[in-house]
Amino acid sequence: MLPDLVAMRNRVYEQLDRTKKPRQMAELYLIAGQICGLIAAASLDLGFADSAEEQARSALTYGRYIDHPSLQGWAHALLATVAYWSGRSRKAVNYASDGLLLATASTVRAQLHSLNARALATIGARDEVGQHLNAAGDELDRAGNDPLFDEVGGEMQFDRLRYSVCAASAYIALGDGNRAEAESMAALDLFVRGSEEKRFGVLAARTDLATARVLLGDLAGAQNAITPVLAVDAARRTDRLAQRAHSLSRLIGAERFHGAHEARSLGEAVEDFTATSLPRAIPRPALPAGS
Repeated sequence: MLPDLVAMRNRVYEQLDRTKKPRQMAELYLIAGQICGLIAAASLDLGFADSAEEQARSALTYGRYIDHPSLQGWAHALLATVAYWSGRSRKAVNYASDGLLLATASTVRAQLHSLNARALATIGARDEVGQHLNAAGDELDRAGNDPLFDEVGGEMQFDRLRYSVCAASAYIALGDGNRAEAESMAALDLFVRGSEEKRFGVLAARTDLATARVLLGDLAGAQNAITPVLAVDAARRTDRLAQRAHSLSRLIGAERFHGAHEARSLGEAVEDFTATSLPRAIPRPALPAGS
């Protein structure tokens, strides 16, 4: 998708050079912001965090230019996501918190609260994690009326499945296997009720479920949860999914599992999975600047 998105963004830039009408320009900047956000998400999945951050900042710039709270909020969510997967949890907290000062739509506010909770969990802010997850749940109860998120949907949609995935990741970071397992199961229950099997949220939920079960000492349960993920073709092994699998691999290697045949075989399978993830399988493409 990445080359097509870059070509589409460049066509929008060409159209901006051809009009001076404020309404048309505002519509084009909104489209440009959405496309830059999609490029950011695709770049992050490919492991290009610096390009992802640059494109997310471009989306934020366009949102500010046309005074669009939802686009600005989504751009902050993208920046928080990039920071989190780049190992900068405190930066992710700052981005999510700043986004909450701007965003008015409940859908993006739910996303920002969830991302905030996930990042806070990695720095041990247990009480704040619960507060933000509760706030995200309340926002989702009110969500459904934003033209950008709820009508366009897709990558811009934040629903109960993605909320549960974020919550599971937060509880994993806190070492709470029981709650992490419950949230992962909740996400998979939503999948049973209609989501596509290979949707990223479903794959993430299965990986987090396996990780939660390892925290609980249930290697057989972890194997059962992760098996469908390990069978996914390399083209869907995104960097974020590979990082989740890598975290699972580290837990399997803990001292309490030394000598266990299940741990050895599962650990080897997960290592093989991450070795053929997207960032390792493709060359980095040239990505022109977004602003």
